[in-house]
Amino acid sequence: MNRQCDIVCFSLSRWDSAISSPALSLAKEFAKNNRVFFIEHPFSWKDFFAERKSQQIKWRKKALLTGKDIYANPPSLPSSLTIVTPRLTIPINFLPPGFLYNQLAAINDKIVLKAIRSTIKDFGIKNFIYVNFSIPILYKNSPPISGRCAPFTSQWMISARWLTQTVMVQGWKKGLFAISITHFAHLKN
Repeated sequence: MNRQCDIVCFSLSRWDSAISSPALSLAKEFAKNNRVFFIEHPFSWKDFFAERKSQQIKWRKKALLTGKDIYANPPSLPSSLTIVTPRLTIPINFLPPGFLYNQLAAINDKIVLKAIRSTIKDFGIKNFIYVNFSIPILYKNSPPISGRCAPFTSQWMISARWLTQTVMVQGWKKGLFAISITHFAHLKN
């Protein structure tokens, strides 16, 4: 991997989830040679109230409620891997598609995008690869992230026996990597 390029990952999981995360595994692998910023899937207000006594919420409470102390470097993770916790979002999954859903989704998109932009600014990130391990249709209202960036979007492909993650490269550039769960392949063009 290009050692002069930071990696910003947006994940559908959280670093301390009870379920293992391929996104976190890849982020840890990337952190061996690069600075990695792991943007966690945001908690909603519904999650916050339902899980308010959990360790996950207690650990993140200040970040979730105030947007302060959003960065963490848990001792169980590589020192070059920074966890980023966005503020609480509005629960919208129960809403039917339409105007209200779209308006609230746009607000949620701005909350997540603010965390990403703050990370880029606060850490002086110039050249980076943005990896979206989330569902590609989520955060569709977000404006593009400015800066020199090579975006990737992950898609889950399920077969009868295997669950593999593949990455669609949206912008081919010399020196970037294609990523899969089982191997890393350097792209040459």
